[in-house]
Amino acid sequence: MMGSERRALVIGVGSFDLPVLSGEPDPAAEQFDDLPFAVPYAERLAATLRAYQSGGFGVTLLLDPDRDGIHTAVQALLDDTAVTARLVHVISHGRSSRQRDYVEVVGRCRRAGGNDVRGWVSAAEDSGVPTLFLVDLCGAGRGADLQFAHEPDAGEQMAWVIAACRGDEPAWDGAFTNVVTRILAECGRDGLGTDTRTSHVPLVEFARRVADALQGQTLTATKAQFHLTPDLPFLPNPRYVPDPVADRIAAVDPGLQPFLSDAVADPAHFRTRAGLHFTGRQSFLDRLVPWLDGAAGGGLWLVTGTAGAGKSALLGALVCAAHPQLAAITGHVRAALDDPPALLPALLAVHARQRVLTEILSSIGRQLGLPAPVGGWTAAELIAVITARPEPPVLVLDALDECLEAGAVQSLLLMPLATAQRPDGTAAARVLVAARPWEQFAPLRRHAEHLNQVSDLDTADPGQLRRDLRRFLISALGGLPAAEQLATGVAARLADNHAGNRDDPPITRWGQFLVAARYAGYLRTQPAADDAAVARLLAAVPQDLPQVLELELAEHPQRQQLRTALTALAYAKGAGMPVELLRVIAPVLGPTDPDLFTGDDIRVYLRLGTDDNGVSLLRLYHQGLADYLRPALPHLPSDRPADTGLRVFDALIATRRTDSGATSWQYAPAYLRRHAIQHAADAGTVDDLLHDAEFLLHADPITLLPELDHAVTAEGRLGAAIYRSVHHLLPADEQARRRLLRLTALRYGGAHPAAGPPSDNRP
Repeated sequence: MMGSERRALVIGVGSFDLPVLSGEPDPAAEQFDDLPFAVPYAERLAATLRAYQSGGFGVTLLLDPDRDGIHTAVQALLDDTAVTARLVHVISHGRSSRQRDYVEVVGRCRRAGGNDVRGWVSAAEDSGVPTLFLVDLCGAGRGADLQFAHEPDAGEQMAWVIAACRGDEPAWDGAFTNVVTRILAECGRDGLGTDTRTSHVPLVEFARRVADALQGQTLTATKAQFHLTPDLPFLPNPRYVPDPVADRIAAVDPGLQPFLSDAVADPAHFRTRAGLHFTGRQSFLDRLVPWLDGAAGGGLWLVTGTAGAGKSALLGALVCAAHPQLAAITGHVRAALDDPPALLPALLAVHARQRVLTEILSSIGRQLGLPAPVGGWTAAELIAVITARPEPPVLVLDALDECLEAGAVQSLLLMPLATAQRPDGTAAARVLVAARPWEQFAPLRRHAEHLNQVSDLDTADPGQLRRDLRRFLISALGGLPAAEQLATGVAARLADNHAGNRDDPPITRWGQFLVAARYAGYLRTQPAADDAAVARLLAAVPQDLPQVLELELAEHPQRQQLRTALTALAYAKGAGMPVELLRVIAPVLGPTDPDLFTGDDIRVYLRLGTDDNGVSLLRLYHQGLADYLRPALPHLPSDRPADTGLRVFDALIATRRTDSGATSWQYAPAYLRRHAIQHAADAGTVDDLLHDAEFLLHADPITLLPELDHAVTAEGRLGAAIYRSVHHLLPADEQARRRLLRLTALRYGGAHPAAGPPSDNRP
């Protein structure tokens, strides 16, 4: 038998004979009703496992076996230690005992003994082969809790159980098996959206999907957390692409990752575009590099410019060249700079897009190697620690204009740190910030101008800009027959446009490097075989990012569907939205093709991230594109409501509605627990979530706390007050959190849903 084989045993028992004693049926025998669904459900599950992508499973299907037949089949599987992984699924009646704490699989003969699920789990644990038990029995949860002498470390645990219900609950009509079959089929098609760097679908995400689909039935799983061994070998990821560079990127702090490619952990984008074509801006580098190296005073340096001016490219090149951890990954970026900065061990960098102040502070603390205080860092505490360090660090903060709490970050962190002094009177740190030229950042700009430490990318010399753009485009168009002619013409058009609109309001201007990069991608798809074709392409040079988008969409065979998909992506918060939810909101935005989100056509528009369960997160490659797509929505029919934010929120919240009309948040995607409140703020419906007790139980406080002040109704303000008063005390255990919220609600008068019974909202 091949050592790489995965084996599965599927047992379905639907008919239960009366045991015979002395030639006659025993009238005192325990009664079990037939389960007419068990055999067909087991057959469908077995077929799904055989068809699973990446080779499928070697499946043994056992239908209506007696007690001894079940015992023999399970023992044979557990004795086979030459396989990589094993899966056992059983659907039948369960015979359980609370006193003896066991659950036994009932065979066709109804006889007791020999098939205790906990005994199977214990034997699998001792065998050394990873084994997953999927148990669809009444009282199945009793089989989930194997008592370990110690908490197993990652790699030590060998047996896991996902069971249809708690030990004191009945299973319902094979619902668990039905859901498992459906989720396994999805898993075989798209890996449940698992990141392409992960070879197997994380069991924690598989269990979450199953639990979320089991309305009214409480899934039980092994208490030892699945994420202790995240890459368990049960469910191969059909989207897996081996990539050692991606693994190194994933090891970087999340706040630092975007500097690698202006895309969180997107190695394909990183290697093909970021850094590889970084050119120009030499006059700005000539001033910035010595300052980073410590040749001048510390304080604040501001890099500013319109959307797409190249702020992130400039900071990304500097950080990748100067940060020891990143420079080891991105050696070609450092090599591309004429005069790279020195390696800076005390370099800290955070990309502020869609982050709040506490997240930025936490990232800085982690990069400093400091344990977080109880309750997390405050800006003042962190500044005090930095000021006391023997070496002044360099803090680089990109995309302040895309920060969710930009005002607080500016006033509480950046300005105080930029003006702080060490005991010897020298600057406490060098602070390099990038932001668009918005009025709200006037304090930063005034301070940086006072120090003569401002790099305004919009003020580049037109001649130098033209040369930089040409050099950039020649690199980007390398290999095209007319590359030099196109690069020269496009650079001239973009540089002239930049000079002509310099006095326009910043919000209406676009950086020429971003437009050049996107148009270069378009040019690579267009024939330029003669002078007439080149002239046509030069006459169509766009002046902003939306014009590039419209050129690309005009030639796409599914342009309306692609526009809808991009519009859905424009609503993604944080590091991005999972495909699972993008497919939910796309239909309310226009004509849709759900397969576009995982196809090649959309990848050029994406930046990728990963959530805590290993699921890929998608967002648009530039905030300016999201800003364009969200408010205008020109493709929507005129009779559709204008408030698309509300429709997006309603579509997302509809995924949390149970058949009874209650809400279920315990097994919601991590994205919704974190960002639902921000979607509610966009839609003006924050109060809807603040008086949802189940949401408050499971919401992420990092994103919830900043939105509490947006409550407008009495009930919403009450929910905000309850949560604000106890959020820092909420324990990890769900029932303990529930009790604390209920007691706090009673203290406030008992009118909030948190004071009510929880049973209606349990999934």
